[in-house]
Amino acid sequence: MIYGKLPIVLLSVMASQEDGTKEYAIAHTILSNPHQAAGLSIVELAERCHVSVSSISRFCRALGLSDFAELRELIGQADWHFAPASRAPSAEERKSDAIRLMHGSIDRAALSVDMRQISLLCRKIAANERVALFGLLKAGTAAQCLQADLLLQGKMTICKTPLAQQIEYMERADERDLILIFSYSGIYFDYLNQHMPAGLRKAHVVFIAGVKDAPSPCIDQLISFDSDLTQASHPVQMQMIAALIAQEYAWQRDARA
Repeated sequence: MIYGKLPIVLLSVMASQEDGTKEYAIAHTILSNPHQAAGLSIVELAERCHVSVSSISRFCRALGLSDFAELRELIGQADWHFAPASRAPSAEERKSDAIRLMHGSIDRAALSVDMRQISLLCRKIAANERVALFGLLKAGTAAQCLQADLLLQGKMTICKTPLAQQIEYMERADERDLILIFSYSGIYFDYLNQHMPAGLRKAHVVFIAGVKDAPSPCIDQLISFDSDLTQASHPVQMQMIAALIAQEYAWQRDARA
């Protein structure tokens, strides 16, 4: 797992909340000093965040956790590392190494992605009135870029940033919903704490990831691409796939006109 579960979930909370909210304060306090937060009691954390103990409990439930003990366990287990693309001695060498890695990852994805699968997906997007685009952080930005590109082509879609809102949507989904999930390393369902939203079994689910096999039986279509699953390759590969979907959708739209 190139990104730990807790950093991803807490950063998604901060990205979707305004400064000054209780949720933002709790997430910010934990991420600012996770090693210290791991040793705090629920009362101590509440005092640090200037919120009530009940607010901490509600925060845990909103993340899909059973209680504060589970949150504290996650804090202690979280992986807080970043892997540099290069350790060369000069900035120019590091730049070249990083760019070479990103170019290589784009070529790798381009050679491996099946355009027949993307064409099929675009037909589904055109046919479905309710289309939702989900992902977390960097994968979420690919979903947001696709949402913007489809909007410019007259296709309205739904995009939710916080994991809690994505889960809520998936709980209510039914046969009318087409749900696209961007997940670079294919671990999106790991963030759901083994709770599969009921609507995912009814909706048509398309999973877009750098993995060979679908990680859940509720997935109806897998669009995969070859990846080394490094942090540096993450955003460029996801954005490339989102751009290919938008381009293919545009071609099909013009062909139908």
